[in-house]
Amino acid sequence: HDWVLFVDVIQGDSSLIANVQFNLHATFKPQTFVCTSPVNIILPDGSRVSRFKTRQQSYASFTANIRIAGRGGSTFNLVHTLSFEGGGQQQVPVRFTENRPIQDLRMNKMPEDNYGVELELSTSWGVSREQVVQTIQSKAGIDVTIIENYSEAHIPVDCWKIVHDGSITCSP
Repeated sequence: HDWVLFVDVIQGDSSLIANVQFNLHATFKPQTFVCTSPVNIILPDGSRVSRFKTRQQSYASFTANIRIAGRGGSTFNLVHTLSFEGGGQQQVPVRFTENRPIQDLRMNKMPEDNYGVELELSTSWGVSREQVVQTIQSKAGIDVTIIENYSEAHIPVDCWKIVHDGSITCSP
């Protein structure tokens, strides 16, 4: 199953949240994922939310612990059982209030190691990877290569990579 576990800020200022920590089943490596930057989403009903999320793949349901940390130091803990029946489930909204004085944002020190950024791309059915590469190269002037074997996706290169993971297939 390919799934997303998320916390939406449906009302209020998402910058008051320092991070959302997702503690998953012990079989996940790493087991804990921390999201510090929400993505702004427009929902089907037209409302806007700021979403803290993690996207994963697993084969079975399990219970996740979620910890919301405010910039003042307040925390709020939730428990959510992932269910893959009927397209999943969502919990009713809860209120998180930051009651402590807000601390200034701090710069995070980046590791000295090389690292990559993974972006997920969906295209219309029938658009080839070669067309995507050509468009990125012509519009952005960025060197892009296609990696044919998913097992080689994490080998460092000095350019962008297009890697098909097979997890999402669009229908014609």
